[in-house]
Amino acid sequence: MRIILDTNVLQSNLGCLDIAFDILLDYTDRTRSKIVLPRLVIDELTANYGRSLLSTMDKYRSSVTVLSKMTESAIPCLPIDIDIEKLKFRARILAKFSIKESELIPTKSDYLDEAVRRGIERLAPCHRDGQQMRDALLWRIVLEQAREGAEIAFITQNTRDFCVDGKLHSHLTKEAEAINAKVAVYISLDEFIKRHVKAVEFATKEWLANSIPGDQISEAARSKIEVLAERRLDRFVDDGEEPTGYISMTDALLEPDEFFVYEMADSSFRFESSWLGEAEFEFEVEGRIRERNLRMDFNPITGEAEMGQDPTFRINRNLCTRTKSIPICVSISGAIRNNVVSNWEIDDVSPG
Repeated sequence: MRIILDTNVLQSNLGCLDIAFDILLDYTDRTRSKIVLPRLVIDELTANYGRSLLSTMDKYRSSVTVLSKMTESAIPCLPIDIDIEKLKFRARILAKFSIKESELIPTKSDYLDEAVRRGIERLAPCHRDGQQMRDALLWRIVLEQAREGAEIAFITQNTRDFCVDGKLHSHLTKEAEAINAKVAVYISLDEFIKRHVKAVEFATKEWLANSIPGDQISEAARSKIEVLAERRLDRFVDDGEEPTGYISMTDALLEPDEFFVYEMADSSFRFESSWLGEAEFEFEVEGRIRERNLRMDFNPITGEAEMGQDPTFRINRNLCTRTKSIPICVSISGAIRNNVVSNWEIDDVSPG
């Protein structure tokens, strides 16, 4: 089997450090499959990395400038050569998959004419507005790899142009069948792994829940949960109120949802799982009320105290603490030895 990765699959984890990539590499070793990377995918990934790095550097320089003004100190700005970093990043990705620069699949010049034709005739993957030229070139590479008789696993998160309801577009399916090509599409790396993973009898949701208590997961994910909650504070804050910055998770209830276990070549197991539930948190808000000062002045003519002609105002600040809950999804991964979870870590926290 030849496994072709689209840019978006690699883009979702720029360093390819996710456990899913380790499982993929182990799978290719065990089955003697081959990962194929088109040059246009690596070129696009490298360019995207450069843009992301440039954007991050702009934010970093702005922060350094603000920090220098606040502290009245000359804080040096770390110099970074974007072009050199792009080359280093490209080398890391190729090294991850043990692929040399010369082994990248080139985009042949005769592919361009076909890509233009697809755009003009609105043929998949250019069927929406004719602008998906890059996708047309990638599909041609997929077909050329399949022409050589190899079974192709095409992994892409671009479900709009290559797929319909999670399956390869019917027009693309007909093209593959016309040359007797075996092309299977997977809409994520996780889907590919799950479809090629052997069931592990001892690994059930009950076993997982007993192995890793939900409160341990919520505590390990505390900082990420609080960041997620802070981003959603606006829905809990009334007009005229401002959050003070204090927020703290007070409780969380999590239960295992989806998970899979993969047996590695060394007979150890790796797992990924998502836990769903709710997190309760308390936060502090400051309410500001504008009140009029009632100033009384003595009137020497009437001999009585009268309301001042120029009233003043004051701002009353009231602090209060509230408790709310939000649905969350916590993704974790780890290792299993002798049917026991030996280590695990938090991968992500997202809205449930």
